[in-house]
Amino acid sequence: MLNKIKPAISFKRSQFFPNLAHLCYNNPMDFSLKVNGQAEINKNLINPKWEWRMFSKTWVTKKILIVSALAVVVLCSVSGKKVAADGSPAPVITTVSLSAPSNQLIIGDTITILINADARGYLEDTIEVNNKSVTGFTDNNDNTYTATYLVAENDTDRSEGSIPISVTLKNVESTLSNTITVPVINTLKIDATRPIIQFADFENGSTNSYGYGMKKIGDRIGILLITDACGYIDGGSTINNKATAWLDVCGSGMNYYYLTYTVAKDDDNLALHAPIPSSFIVIDAAGNPSLPYNAALHSTRFGIDAHLPVNVSSFSSMPDTSTWNNNTVQVNWGVAGSDNETGVEGYYYTFDQNATGSDASEYTRLDTAETNVTSNTLADGTWYFHIATRDNAGNYSTIDDYGPFWIDTMVTSNVSSFSASPTISAWTNDNTVQVSWDSGGSDSGSGVEGYYYAFDHNESGSDASGYTRLDAVETNVTSSALADGTWYFHIATKDNIDNYSTIADYGPFWIETVSPTNVGNISASPSISTWSNDNTVQVSWDAAGSDSGSGVEGYYYRFDRNDIGSNASDYTKLDSSETSVTSDALGEGTWYFHIATKDNAGNFSAIYDLGPFEIDTTTPTNVSAFTAPPTSTWSNDNTVQVSWDAAGSDSGSGVEGYYYRFDRNDIGSNASDYTKLDSSKTSVTSDALGEGTWYFHIATKDNAGNF
Repeated sequence: MLNKIKPAISFKRSQFFPNLAHLCYNNPMDFSLKVNGQAEINKNLINPKWEWRMFSKTWVTKKILIVSALAVVVLCSVSGKKVAADGSPAPVITTVSLSAPSNQLIIGDTITILINADARGYLEDTIEVNNKSVTGFTDNNDNTYTATYLVAENDTDRSEGSIPISVTLKNVESTLSNTITVPVINTLKIDATRPIIQFADFENGSTNSYGYGMKKIGDRIGILLITDACGYIDGGSTINNKATAWLDVCGSGMNYYYLTYTVAKDDDNLALHAPIPSSFIVIDAAGNPSLPYNAALHSTRFGIDAHLPVNVSSFSSMPDTSTWNNNTVQVNWGVAGSDNETGVEGYYYTFDQNATGSDASEYTRLDTAETNVTSNTLADGTWYFHIATRDNAGNYSTIDDYGPFWIDTMVTSNVSSFSASPTISAWTNDNTVQVSWDSGGSDSGSGVEGYYYAFDHNESGSDASGYTRLDAVETNVTSSALADGTWYFHIATKDNIDNYSTIADYGPFWIETVSPTNVGNISASPSISTWSNDNTVQVSWDAAGSDSGSGVEGYYYRFDRNDIGSNASDYTKLDSSETSVTSDALGEGTWYFHIATKDNAGNFSAIYDLGPFEIDTTTPTNVSAFTAPPTSTWSNDNTVQVSWDAAGSDSGSGVEGYYYRFDRNDIGSNASDYTKLDSSKTSVTSDALGEGTWYFHIATKDNAGNF
């Protein structure tokens, strides 16, 4: 058993047991007690709880210790004022203070009243804040008490520090405390008046953005909101279940505000003239919201189409995408655009060089009956097609982009830096022409497919599609055999979509393969086929050489021992103005003259051969071994016969004859004046000679005229 410490005032055991559990609270005090007069028990081991109790209808400063579930109780004396059974003291309130989360209080906010008194256990008598009774009076069991004041609509508004209070407590005997009317802390203020929305209606507009009719995505509807005062802000107003934009235009005696609702994609659709659900709330400067002004604003002015139409689809094109093409594109669609709200107004399309389209309102309109569209002429480069469907409210579908289309209408550059063999502007008898180029053709678009060339008589080329193809890796080309005349080379570069560059023309090439006409009416001195001791031959012609093509460049001649001439290009050149030529001194023997006419293309006429020219400049061997009447002896025979045993001879042209004379000169001269004697003769007899001294002279003449 626990020893009981006797209290200062006697009590009955039954007074300590009723409902002890619900009277307990955690506020242990240090204590000690003996068990059976011996052991000391620590308060923490038995978890004591303390409470105030009323004994014999008298509130005393005693504490009860509940030791265990068996409700063994020890009544202990503690320091404090003892109260006689025949009287009770008046409670004393020392201070009252007010507190709240914010100094500015609005409807729905609460103020906490903290009351400090001289003791615990007092009861609420009268507690008012702002002339209203409080709620939630609580004894905190530490000589403090709290209560709550709730700001309600239409409570009295109070400025800072002017909130009135009245606080009176009482004890269990209903003895009243002193009354406190001024809190020690009173910095709060109260605004318990709601702002009032008096009227709301649509604002007229001058453009479709604000004006009447079916509203599309991005259009606006304006609301004029009239209130009881200025200085309010928006408290979460909605139109068509969406937040609005707020514009404060209040002032100058006009208590109104302007709200704007902008239609956004996938907002609720509303049929034309249908009510538009709306809710408006304003908040005053203190933070009080107005009551919602809920109205399905009915207007014959508006409808809302906030859904995008469905665009056309199932595209195809001519040409296909991602292929090189010329400058027009046709795009087709298999599925038409649609709109379930206001219907389709039209299609809007463009061709441009952006992979992604934007702002279809700038595009070209196309009627909804159309299923394809063809571009205008497009410049070289990469192009895309963009199309959107527009409904009758003015909403555009998402833009569909189709492409790319690679447009290539011209070759970037043709081959250039030409050279040729034979060269241009020069006559040639080479009838195959090779043309070369240092710079190949190029194309920055579809690339080079090949070169197309021709040789013809036209100074300027045309229609390269008819030319002969040459692979683009080639850097030269040789013509086939060309006919005589003036020729030109033409070449164009072709890309992979059949575009041809400007044709490059190169020439002229002057071709002549026909030989010129040689000189004619030829004569010579000495004559041909006769022996001559003149070792220079002069050949003349009356008919000059001619050429109807390139013209005569000159004559080419030679004297040689060949009866047929060859390789006139090796002959000696003679100006074409000459009409004769004389050989150099020729050696003995047979010679021939050859001549050809050369034109400016390098062609030679057939060689004209003239001859032979028999040249013999060596004197023949004269007759010898003479027999005759004795010389230097007088004779009366006036005829003299002279004989010779060795005939005259000539190894060249041969002996033509003997030439003799009888005269009175001891030395003969000018045998060409002598009398000719056939070379077969071996003797000659003079005519009858006159008296006196005579001499015999004889010379052998060859066929060249040499004596």
